[in-house]
Amino acid sequence: LGAEVSSFLSGSGAKLSLLTRDKFIWQELLDPETAQWFTECYEQAGIQLLLNENLNGFEGKTVIKNIQTKSGMRFPAGLAVVAIGTEPNLQLVANTPLSSPSGCPVNEYLETDEKGIYAAGDIVLYPDRIYGGAKRTTNVEMARLQGLTAGANLSGRKRQKFEVVPACSSQVLGMHFHFVGDFSTPHLLAEIEGHADGDQQRRAAEKGGQARPASRQHRMDDGGHHRHQGQEDPDLINAGKETVSEMPGTSYFSSADSFAMIRGGHIDLSVLGAMEVDEDGSIANWMIPGKMVKGMGGAMDLVAGARRVIVAMEHTTREGEPKILKKCTLPLTGVKVVHNIVSEMAYISLTPTGLVLEEIAPGLTADDVQRLTEPTLIISPNLKVMEC
Repeated sequence: LGAEVSSFLSGSGAKLSLLTRDKFIWQELLDPETAQWFTECYEQAGIQLLLNENLNGFEGKTVIKNIQTKSGMRFPAGLAVVAIGTEPNLQLVANTPLSSPSGCPVNEYLETDEKGIYAAGDIVLYPDRIYGGAKRTTNVEMARLQGLTAGANLSGRKRQKFEVVPACSSQVLGMHFHFVGDFSTPHLLAEIEGHADGDQQRRAAEKGGQARPASRQHRMDDGGHHRHQGQEDPDLINAGKETVSEMPGTSYFSSADSFAMIRGGHIDLSVLGAMEVDEDGSIANWMIPGKMVKGMGGAMDLVAGARRVIVAMEHTTREGEPKILKKCTLPLTGVKVVHNIVSEMAYISLTPTGLVLEEIAPGLTADDVQRLTEPTLIISPNLKVMEC
């Protein structure tokens, strides 16, 4: 909250200070390197930072004059905005069977121990069927989703389980943040897009986060890897017509729900193949003129609706011609939508300045990759060998 308020006021012309008891801003959400970079962005925006400090009190009667910290620091201020976290209003259920020190316990349908009484919002302590344990969340989007689930169950229709991957968003200093994952642990994936100090920034920080790809038969899982041969379920077939097995975190949903997730912007990461990708990030992967196709499938929706698109493909055609081009020649699936390309030869990032070669396969050189890539590659100063 403090980061959002100070960002909002940064264009007002006022002299701003941000006090926090943490070493870095949002250190509980970002890895140390990204948190430090993010903190430096605030310094570059002209905001005075008071890190590792705790508020002690205010000086002044009807008008604030100074702010005191517990370390003894004292500085002038004409306005103070105190941003505090949210705690459940347990007085709502005090002295009732619904009361609990950590919130109001509910089952997977958001029903309390009192049959017919449902709960939603920051008061709810619900069983997390995806990450495990009992969780309580305080952001608006999660409260809205809980309200929809509880309301549907109250209506007497077919009961719905509350199975949601927690997510929230924020916009500060011209950058958009999307946080996804288990908010009770530091293991989150943070993706940042926008402008900071006049330069376009795109960073990703992952601390043990796990992406769960989805196959197009509306089953969300690990992509159907055969980790244990002989345990495949003959009734489960992936989009590649292979028998697969369920993995922890698997869930099933209808075609309508599948496209609602995609078109509603709820997919954080889409990984798909391609016949061509160009240096602008456009992708062609649904048809070759003159050849029969049954339809475009869901690829156009995926590249348009997902927040991040990674293309995983072979680097060249069967004839040895580049598939990464200056301009795609085949009918496009999406325009300027690709963020990264992964092939058997390289890992490439698409940036405003061009294609950046980040990693190369063992035994190859940057020149080897360039010879089979039509656009000119920018060699990352931190170029490294892929880990196989």
